Amino acid sequence: LYTDVWVSMGEPAEVWQERIAQLAPYSVTEQLMQQAGEQAYFMHCLPVRRNMIVSDDVIESPQSIVIPEAANREISATVVLKRILESL
Repeated sequence: LYTDVWVSMGEPAEVWQERIAQLAPYSVTEQLMQQAGEQAYFMHCLPVRRNMIVSDDVIESPQSIVIPEAANREISATVVLKRILESL
């Protein structure tokens, strides 16, 4: 299960309130992960709003792979930056 932010940082408070109210039923909970089964993993690009987008018990579970995902993204970004700098 892959999620992303619900509201961007620059959006006004009214947008935040409305969007959070609309999307709250779709947060990733332990119950949802159980329905998805043991083969399901939770991913998020980080940073994540805990207990809004995803519950603490999910993000801290063995089914969460947010940290390895972030590490992979860091490596990819480093390679891209290195290639750009080498081409200058």
